[in-house]
This record gives sequence, C-alpha cells and structure tokens, in this order.
Amino acid sequence: AFSTYLKLSYEQAKLISEEDLTFIQEVLEQEQVAALELNEEIEELIANILDTPLTSTEEFVLVQQDYDILNDRYKQLSTKARKFVTNYERLKELRTALKDAARTEALIRQLAAYDPATNLKSSRSKLQAAQKSALKLSTLEHALLINKEDLVAFTDAVNDAVSDSITSQSELAQSFLTNITRWGVFDDYMSYGTYNSFSEFEAEVSEYNKQFKAIIARERNSLPTKIFLKTATSDIKAVKNAMKKITAAVTEPKPSKQY
Repeated sequence: AFSTYLKLSYEQAKLISEEDLTFIQEVLEQEQVAALELNEEIEELIANILDTPLTSTEEFVLVQQDYDILNDRYKQLSTKARKFVTNYERLKELRTALKDAARTEALIRQLAAYDPATNLKSSRSKLQAAQKSALKLSTLEHALLINKEDLVAFTDAVNDAVSDSITSQSELAQSFLTNITRWGVFDDYMSYGTYNSFSEFEAEVSEYNKQFKAIIARERNSLPTKIFLKTATSDIKAVKNAMKKITAAVTEPKPSKQY
C-alpha cells in the first residue's frame, strides 16, 4: 500500500486526504510488526526442533503444518514488508530439511522388509543406501529424522549376519565390525569413543584405516561399517583443511586478506 503511494506524482499525492494517508502509514506499521513477529517465530520453530529432535510421525506432521503456516504468512506480506523478515532463508532451509529427512526416513522404512539372516546381500545393499542418505543430513535434518534407532538396529542385524559369515580366524575383521558401528549414524563422533580431543580421534581413525587395509579383500568388502570409516576420514581431512585456512587468515597481517 505504502509503496503504491510513493509511486504517485506530487500532484496525485496531494489528492490523498490526511485521513487516508494516516491509514496507509498504519497499514505499513502493522505489516512491519507482522514481519518482525514472523521473524521471531521462524527462529523459535527451528530452535525448538534442534533442542528437542522429533520422535514420531505426528510431530513431523506438526512441523510441516507449522512450516506451511509461516510460509503462507510470509507470502501475504507486501514486498516492502518482506524485507523485514531477515531469516526467511532459515524457513527455506527447513523446507529442504523436511524433504531430505522424509527421503531418508523412507529408505530406512524399507529396511523392515529385509531379513539379514536370510538375505544378507540385499539387506546390505539397502542398508548402504540408507546409510549414505543419513550421512548427508545436516544437523537440522538429523533432528527431523524420526527413525534413527531403526537404522541402528538394522545396522546391528546386518553386522551380526556378516559376523556369522566371517571365518572365526578373522579376529581383526570382527573387531573392526564391532568398534565403529555407530560412527556417522548420529551427529557427534565424540559421543561414541574413548577419545577426548580431535587429535585422539584422528589417531584412532588412522589406526582403523591400517586395520582395514590388513583385512583380506573378501572380508573387507563385506563389512557394512566401512562407509563410516570412509566418512570419518573425509571429515577429518575437511576439518584440517578448514583449520589451516582459518589459521592462515588469522595470522595474515593485511586485514583485507583475512576474509
């Protein structure tokens, strides 16, 4: 409304009564308030999801409904008022997160149709697809994934089936299978080990890489946990590269080159 008023010529604007102009200004102020409130509600919704990850389909549906409501309210704002919604990108991020979490959830649900004890090959294939999808999820997407425990349980079942198929002499493969089962299934590597620092975690991953290479090829290729080792190794490399760049920027004497 106010932007339309601003497009009027001087002579045209003079034809607007003081009463109507006051009304236009009030509408603009109301839209600004609505935009700022929407801003806060978007942030509050995402913060609640991160603080209390979802555990049921009903909760997932409620989040979808909350997203739809907030997005509709954004669309109802004028172009000028939308500029006050500074975290609309966060709402778009939630839309993407809902889709990605639902896609991963569907892959995990499919696992229920397979029995690793009687059909190990197909079970392992389906598990790898679900693992790859879960490992790509962001922190917000992880919080929206309601069946993480089902993925863990199926991973354990496949591990048991693989363990039964591995020769009893291969203690190294058995150890490898057991010790890194949960890497990557959840958000925090540090929650699932005896290490207390990045360097300790890096050392442990390095040791497992040596062990993995020592396992005979036939048994190495059958281990469903190898994807976790590959991802952990890649994550360590990414963190080291990032820290190298950050350290170089901090020590750079010219401020213009620090960013």
